[in-house]
Amino acid sequence: MGRLAAAAILVAVLTPPALAQTSGKPDAPPATPASSHPYFNDRGALAWSTKLADAQEAARRDGKLILIEFGRQKCGNCRSFVERVVPDPRIRPRLSAIAVGLAAECDPPGRDSEVANLLGTYLTNAKTLPFVGIVTADLEWIAGYSGQKSAGLFIEQLAAAESSPLRPANADSRAKLAPLAERARAALAKGDHAGAVTAIHAADAYKGKCDERDALEAARAEAAAWAEERLAGAAATIAAKGDAEEAKRRLSSIAHDFAGEPAGADAKKGLDALARHATYAFARDAGDAAKLASVREKALAEFAGTRWKALFEE
Repeated sequence: MGRLAAAAILVAVLTPPALAQTSGKPDAPPATPASSHPYFNDRGALAWSTKLADAQEAARRDGKLILIEFGRQKCGNCRSFVERVVPDPRIRPRLSAIAVGLAAECDPPGRDSEVANLLGTYLTNAKTLPFVGIVTADLEWIAGYSGQKSAGLFIEQLAAAESSPLRPANADSRAKLAPLAERARAALAKGDHAGAVTAIHAADAYKGKCDERDALEAARAEAAAWAEERLAGAAATIAAKGDAEEAKRRLSSIAHDFAGEPAGADAKKGLDALARHATYAFARDAGDAAKLASVREKALAEFAGTRWKALFEE
């Protein structure tokens, strides 16, 4: 075998298959997504508008909030916010999932007075750019600050926005909420308040403001009103020294069916009060003044601020 043939075989053996199949030119690095911010490069982290109406339309269309960056092109703090904070890997995916951007010019003639007034209302002592705000499409305020801040501080603002009851629900959440709202309404129509509460609690896993959420909250209020009527009846029965066992059964049912709701906690408090009242009544009937005073003092403190305090105010 000639020297040239041997050399060719050696190269073929030592060359990785991936390189052997290329043209010899290195692969080009992936292109950085273009930024839609008018001044700064956020590397495609967020979809930006420069007009308030456009940002509102995008937020309503996508079920998102609006991140306002109020500043100017010759602002180092503004550049740092857009180019360092917004694309921070701890922030970027979370922010883009819930918000569109509004790059609002702070200087005339491009200054939007509505945006300026909104920020001035909530950032009352703001003097240093950028003015940053997170608002709904209807300009309801959620969070914000002014000046150069760390990514860590912005993460706190972002967390407040993510958990805000004003945050709109996305399409996926609405799809999950719709059947739960219908289930809650159907349960109430049948007088199945426990079933309604179960559906409402399942819906609490999906965040966001929407018509379906409003329907669920209406169902929650209806169920709570029914429970309150039952609780008031139980308290009246106890106060009138009526059928305590029936009152106890009513309270036990509400404590179970409305667990996790204020009515459930109130019913549980009522059951605790009834248990404590049995000790109180025994001491009273036995003429044990010291025991009676001690139990009464503790009970008044434990049940202060509740309807059950009346049991110990004889």
